[in-house]
Amino acid sequence: MITGSCLCGNIKFASDDNISDASLCHCSICRKSTGSAFAAYGGVALENFKWVQGKNQLKVFSATSLLTKYFCTNCGSTLASTHQSWPEYIYISLGCLDEHAAINLEYHQFVASKANWETINDEIRQFDEWPEED
Repeated sequence: MITGSCLCGNIKFASDDNISDASLCHCSICRKSTGSAFAAYGGVALENFKWVQGKNQLKVFSATSLLTKYFCTNCGSTLASTHQSWPEYIYISLGCLDEHAAINLEYHQFVASKANWETINDEIRQFDEWPEED
């Protein structure tokens, strides 16, 4: 079981799915929503995900016509994202996980729009925009 929560602990989520498609996103939307150089996300099947506590304190924000972000109205934590192109998944903010899950980052995305002050110093695959299909 994977569990997570926001900074204040008002909102909690859980999934009995394994995290897949773990990535670091460097797009301007993720930078602004996290206040950091990138956001770390991992996908779980939406059918295996649930908001355990505080669902009424979620703020749903349509960042684009395809991308929706889920925030805590109290502390502002970015908890998850959904994307219209992959409606069967929810992408959990990995920094909100309660325990140290065994996660293998698979790629960096939107490195063409990363912050000019950021340097990527690892060997993980990089994509200028969305990852290419295997």
